[in-house]
Amino acid sequence: MKKFLKVIGVLVCVLLLSSNIAYADAPLVVLDAGHGGSDSGAISLDGQYLEKVWNLQTTKSCKETLEKYGVEVIMTREDDIFLSLAERKQIANSADVSISIHYNATANHKGAYGLVIGGKVEGSTKLAHSIKDELLKVRDNVQVWENNSYYAMTNLKVPAVIVETAFIDNPNDNKYADTLEEREEIGKRIAYGILNYLDIDTTEVIEPTKETDKSTEDNSKKKEVEVKEDKGKISIADKIRNLILGKRSSSDEKIQYIKDLILK
Repeated sequence: MKKFLKVIGVLVCVLLLSSNIAYADAPLVVLDAGHGGSDSGAISLDGQYLEKVWNLQTTKSCKETLEKYGVEVIMTREDDIFLSLAERKQIANSADVSISIHYNATANHKGAYGLVIGGKVEGSTKLAHSIKDELLKVRDNVQVWENNSYYAMTNLKVPAVIVETAFIDNPNDNKYADTLEEREEIGKRIAYGILNYLDIDTTEVIEPTKETDKSTEDNSKKKEVEVKEDKGKISIADKIRNLILGKRSSSDEKIQYIKDLILK
C-alpha cells in the first residue's frame, strides 16, 4: 500500500509541475451537477424534464464561462453517471470554492423562487448573495438561506453553496428554464456570481462580433477542434478529478492522500 501511495503522490506532483497553468496562480472551482445516473432528481409534472439533465446543462455552461476568465474548474460529473454525496464532497474539498447546481421541487408543486443555500465556512454567505444578485437578472424572487445543515454541506473546508435555480415541477417557475438557452444563461449567471466573489474582472474577455472575418472564424474553429482532439491538452483540474475518482475506487486512504498533496 505504501508503495502504491508513493507512486500516486509522484504522479500528482508531476501533473502539477507539468501544467501550463500554475495551480497556485488560478482559482480552482468545483462545480457539482446534482444527481445523475440512476438518480434522476426531480421530475416535471408532465414527465418531460429530468432534473439531472437540466443540472448538467446548466453546470457545463457555468464551467465554460468561468474558464473564459482563467478559472480552473473541476466538474464532479461530466456525463450521466451516479456519484455518492461522499464522493462529491471529497472532490469539493480540493478546491477554493464549491458550487452544487440543482433544480428544486416540492410535494405540493407550489414552489416558485430561486434558492441559494450558503454553507457554514466563512465566505459562503457572501458567495451565496453574489450568485443571488446575478440570478435576479434572469428571474424574479431569489432567496438566500444561510448556515444550513444539509449533509452535502457538512465537513466542507471551502466556501460552498447549493443553487436551486428554479422549481422544475412548477410551471409558473420552470418557465425561467424550460429551454436550453435559458438553462445555459442561468449557468452563466451563476458563473458571474462566482467571478464577482473571486474579484475577477469580467470586462477582460471580448466576445467575437458578428462581423468577424470568415477566414478568421474558420481558423478559430479549426484550432478549437485541434485542442479538443489533443489529449495532451487535458487541464490540470481534469487530471486531479480523474486521479481522485480513479477507476471508481473508494479507498479513503488514497483519496485523502491525494487531497493532502493538492492542498499543500
